[in-house]
Amino acid sequence: MTSSGDPISERVKVSCLYRAAEAAREWRASHVLSLLDPELSDDDVPVIIDANHRVVRIRDQENAVATPHFPDLVLETFEALRPVADDRSSRILVHCHAASAGRLPLHIA
Repeated sequence: MTSSGDPISERVKVSCLYRAAEAAREWRASHVLSLLDPELSDDDVPVIIDANHRVVRIRDQENAVATPHFPDLVLETFEALRPVADDRSSRILVHCHAASAGRLPLHIA
């Protein structure tokens, strides 16, 4: 997905829910992935301008009974974003409810 001259940390950033729109604008994100609880009101979903915005409603719990959808949803999301990740010009901002703004500790093989 990336070459040695194209570190993922320069193309992917993490923000929190309440700074997502501002961070996307300031960083000039081409794509925003919002990982949000299904119970979050649509009124609280950030409005992202000038970027492709994908909202994934996912219940983040450590309970297999409450999250049987998790593996399929993660796989579907990764497959949908694969072309974006492969495009070296993409700038991807990822946020959820609680993520703190900063660098994403991510390794993509």
